[in-house]
Amino acid sequence: MDATPAPVNPASPAPVVEPVLPAHLRFDATPYVPDGGFSVLGLVMLFVGLGIAGLVMGVITFYVSKLIYFILIFPMLIRFAVGGIGAFLVKRGKVRSPWVAGAAGLLAGILAMMTVHFLQYREFMEEREAMIQKDPLFKNAGKGGRKLLLLGAGADIKRRMDVESFPDYIDCAAHEGVTIQHGAGRQGGMNLGYYGTYIYWIVETLIVACIVFGMTRKPAQEPFCTLTNDWKIARCGDNFQVPIEVGSATAATALKEGDLGKLAEIKAQGANSTGQTEPVRLYVLASPNHFEQCMLEAKLVKFVVGKQGKQEEKVLAVATYPASALPSFETFCS
Repeated sequence: MDATPAPVNPASPAPVVEPVLPAHLRFDATPYVPDGGFSVLGLVMLFVGLGIAGLVMGVITFYVSKLIYFILIFPMLIRFAVGGIGAFLVKRGKVRSPWVAGAAGLLAGILAMMTVHFLQYREFMEEREAMIQKDPLFKNAGKGGRKLLLLGAGADIKRRMDVESFPDYIDCAAHEGVTIQHGAGRQGGMNLGYYGTYIYWIVETLIVACIVFGMTRKPAQEPFCTLTNDWKIARCGDNFQVPIEVGSATAATALKEGDLGKLAEIKAQGANSTGQTEPVRLYVLASPNHFEQCMLEAKLVKFVVGKQGKQEEKVLAVATYPASALPSFETFCS
């Protein structure tokens, strides 16, 4: 007797995710602005520390470059070293003014590059003096006599002998020109010429200074609790998906307007979506010790692919909320 096939039950539909917060839930949110504060001690620590870092990196670069120097590689190393130290000092000194922190970084970057050139100037003067001391005629001639001895010499030699100060040396070195080497050797390459050398030095210094400016400015923008006198910490956070048709910009608008009910609805739509979605993350930062009393900051970021193929965070919105919003955020992130 043929067995009757058992009836096939259709697959049970996936449970629908409901918003974890009421649709009407709203708070008075305002755009986040760094408080801009700093202490005298923190300011002194930042500028002195970055000044020392700039000098040390300039000295290291000078001595290492006597062995090998790659165009733009050493400026990049100065950027990472001075910028990293600057970011640490900003956090340590509790400097919350982005422009003050950035200015300290800018000056440190310029100082590092100027230190390299100044040490090259001192080396040049010592080598020239040693050369003069070896020639009795030049040694005893004095400045006026040396000029007479150099009447038949070439313009380059006269220019080198006329150097009396750091600006004189810089101009003399620009006349000789920076040569971009092919490979690690010191032979051959393309000379940039007088104006090209000045442009190269300016661009090189600006690259270092501007990137160090950005690296020291960024941590100063982070939320700070003046009551605790410390940086705010992450109280909760959550990764969730936003449907493409809704868009992460809509989620950012809801956060900026204090509409947590709308944000919870968008999160539920993403969980229920069968189409394309955008990955985002919510960070909630609050006072480490007085979170029941102090305002908190909520930051929404979007995950994007960076230039090197690595996943990076792009900030979509940062808003300040009253302390009473923290339980709702914790529910949202649970």
